[in-house]
Amino acid sequence: MKWLLFTGLVCAVAAFGAEPAGAAYDYVDIGDTLSEAGHNLAGWGPIEPEASGGTYGGIDDCRVIYAPGELEDENWATVDLDFGPPDTPEEKCLVVRILDGISGTDSFDAFVNGNYVGSYNDDIVGGENWITTEFNVSDYSGVCTVKFVSTEPPWDQFDQFGQVAIDEITVWECTATALSGTTWGCVKALYR
Repeated sequence: MKWLLFTGLVCAVAAFGAEPAGAAYDYVDIGDTLSEAGHNLAGWGPIEPEASGGTYGGIDDCRVIYAPGELEDENWATVDLDFGPPDTPEEKCLVVRILDGISGTDSFDAFVNGNYVGSYNDDIVGGENWITTEFNVSDYSGVCTVKFVSTEPPWDQFDQFGQVAIDEITVWECTATALSGTTWGCVKALYR
């Protein structure tokens, strides 16, 4: 009975925003220059909200992947991340904290070493909500280049704010379902 209570408590904590189960292989706080060091960032906009004066959902620092002044084919940004050694556990996720903002144009595709790993489609309802989304990256190890590509045309305030703001990126040993709340994946992660 105590084990069942413990399992329920751990899953409840996961559902309310705790870190995903498993070990982190790499992490970068986008917009924090100390954290960005050594991650070989390319194509990112300036640190926000400092550059534009926007609110960006109340965050202290982030960057957009499609920045004001960039041409249509410059709608991308890359970062190098360590996905762990080849003998790491089978299940790894790329976890991205993104602003689903008022633009309604925060959708993007994600690639690892040039290979498509998934898409994020914004909710188009407005507001400024920081959310996490994850992509299965179990096939990758070592240092890899992650590329994000904005998939929507610029919105009416693009020239001031840009679009697709990202705050944090983590490579985790995990199950995708463990990241989404109280599911069997949370319990499964405890029994590894």
